[in-house]
Amino acid sequence: MFPRLPRAAFILHPSSFILLLTLLPLSGCAAAGVLAYKVAGPPPVEAKFTPRQAAMLVLVENFRNASSAQAHSELLAAYLAEELTANKVAPLVPPEKLRELQDARPGDYSRMSITAVGRAVGAEQILYVQLQRSDVIPLQGGDALQGQAHAVVKLIDAATGDTLWPTDVSDGHAVSAGTSLGTQGGTDPMDVRQRMYRSLAVQIDRLFHKWKPDDMAPDPMR
Repeated sequence: MFPRLPRAAFILHPSSFILLLTLLPLSGCAAAGVLAYKVAGPPPVEAKFTPRQAAMLVLVENFRNASSAQAHSELLAAYLAEELTANKVAPLVPPEKLRELQDARPGDYSRMSITAVGRAVGAEQILYVQLQRSDVIPLQGGDALQGQAHAVVKLIDAATGDTLWPTDVSDGHAVSAGTSLGTQGGTDPMDVRQRMYRSLAVQIDRLFHKWKPDDMAPDPMR
């Protein structure tokens, strides 16, 4: 004779009851898979390429907006350095070394190759980002701003000049970010640009390490 269990033992928490209902039409592995997804969330996304743990220079250049190229490049580079450091992608060359090189050799710097710049600051690999588009324009009616940014990314060996990644696309891996912000989100052009570059930096950083999607994570574009 089995002992009688208290009635409370058969009472399901509302969230557990809802989950049980979602699993009723399923069976076996399918049900287990759904349950695992509900508990653990979506599976992690693998890195496109894992760099060596060697000194990395983050080099961002902007050829289309010469008047503000340095300010835009430095802003994106700063956000990208934050992400790469937080996720331990590789030890970074301090950005001050790049500025010191630019100030010490202003005439030569513009003619130096990417690898020459990297070697001059002690880098073993260079994360090269070419910012090809960076626009903030008013939408129809003038009550909101839209930002669009597009860049191509390469990881280059500073000693040989070889492209470490991607090896199947000569121009580099394309990354884009876009946003539309209404009056509630702010209409300041600099605010839009900062959010746009922050999103672009996150996308570039995620190319080089495993990351886990989180439906509850805040969207850097909002």
